[in-house]
Amino acid sequence: MDTLRLLATVLPLSLTAGVNLYATILIVGLCVRLGWVVNVPPGLEVMGSTPVIIVAGVLYLIEFAADKIPLVDNVWDAVHTVIRPLGAAILAATAFADVHPVVALLAALIAGGVSLVSHSGKAGTRAVLNTALPVENVSNIAVSLAEDVGVGALAFLALKFPYVASAIGLVLLVLLILLVPQLLRWMGFTLRAILARIRGLVAPVERPDTLPTTHLVLLEHRLPDLAVRGQARRVPGAGGRGGYLALRGDSLFFTYNTWRGKRAWKVERKDIAAAYRHRRMLTDVIEIYYRRAGKREGRAEFAVMKDRSALAEQLAAALPSPAGP
Repeated sequence: MDTLRLLATVLPLSLTAGVNLYATILIVGLCVRLGWVVNVPPGLEVMGSTPVIIVAGVLYLIEFAADKIPLVDNVWDAVHTVIRPLGAAILAATAFADVHPVVALLAALIAGGVSLVSHSGKAGTRAVLNTALPVENVSNIAVSLAEDVGVGALAFLALKFPYVASAIGLVLLVLLILLVPQLLRWMGFTLRAILARIRGLVAPVERPDTLPTTHLVLLEHRLPDLAVRGQARRVPGAGGRGGYLALRGDSLFFTYNTWRGKRAWKVERKDIAAAYRHRRMLTDVIEIYYRRAGKREGRAEFAVMKDRSALAEQLAAALPSPAGP
């Protein structure tokens, strides 16, 4: 098999391995063992051996269950931060076993990197689901099932139509590279939220947060009436960023840091149609509906850690409610 076709096969397999390593190995093994695909790269024929299929199948079943339970899936992803990229690298090295050792090594390094990107995207997406969405398992199960189907389909395509699968994989890889920085911020937020949940049971924060001096500049050097640290969602330019939700007079601000400097999202109290506070497993979410001039109604969400639940409640109560003016 020529090197280009081999590379086109390995690239999408590395991508799927970053999402579900065991499903990827299982699909490749079944394709080899049952003859679903002919002309499989010789190095991958070992995947069709009985021991490999059994072990991959058992591990896939364990992941199938763990992947659909909130928080358990986060722990599972954390454990597999090394396992998935390493597995993808081994898979690539195995596929290129009959090629020059230098090429095999380069392929393994690339495969590990691609797998790490897709793993980060998967883990970050789960962090968003478990941190910001309601305490129900429907969304988690739906996303997990979609991942399983996607991994199976792309892994099969990688063996059957490698160039088509590689084109799809490259598009997905570019999208992931664009999204991963924001998703990684949510992963960090989730870890801090778990600690804050524990801390909130012992020593909840009841005094308003103090804005850094650099953030007060955005409020024209005036102290806010109430401020609480949180993470933004659905806020243009601030999605996934941590900052301070601050109420000052008739204005609500969200101040945050970017590589270009400090920024602030602002909405006037009179333009807020309604504000809701939702209790989640790891956070409280303040959901705000507001009117935008000449545009349809806007919606912004801010996740506040559990040790600051009292502050989140105070801030939501200070904003217009559905029954209010």
